[in-house]
Amino acid sequence: MPPLPDSAHLLLVGQLLRQRGWWDVTVTTGSMRPTIPVGARVRVVASNRVKLGEVAALAIGDRVYIHRVLARFPTPMGTMLVHGGDAPQALPSFVFESRLIGRADVPRKRISVPKRLASLARAALVYLRRRRAHVAP
Repeated sequence: MPPLPDSAHLLLVGQLLRQRGWWDVTVTTGSMRPTIPVGARVRVVASNRVKLGEVAALAIGDRVYIHRVLARFPTPMGTMLVHGGDAPQALPSFVFESRLIGRADVPRKRISVPKRLASLARAALVYLRRRRAHVAP
């Protein structure tokens, strides 16, 4: 049988989470260092909601990101989450809460209001820079 495309793999992960209630993930990048080192295994528990400061598993494109939820805000199209790694160089980003596939079994951190606002502003700047780079002159 040929290998599954990444989007099909994510669908299978979602089904596994719904059936079993959990899934073990091996972290492959350093975006969550020092909290989660590269190569560590993290248990993801099925969940459709996370609290601020919790670490979430998010299906974005053809990848699963294990990132901390830094802020949440409503939009006309649905609730958006601001997420990012714990590593100092990790850039925050936006994602719809509907892309949440679970909550990682990692200690929750308190996210202060100034940190939430700074993360939101930084994510907005990153988004605008990326968008501007894709616009032809």
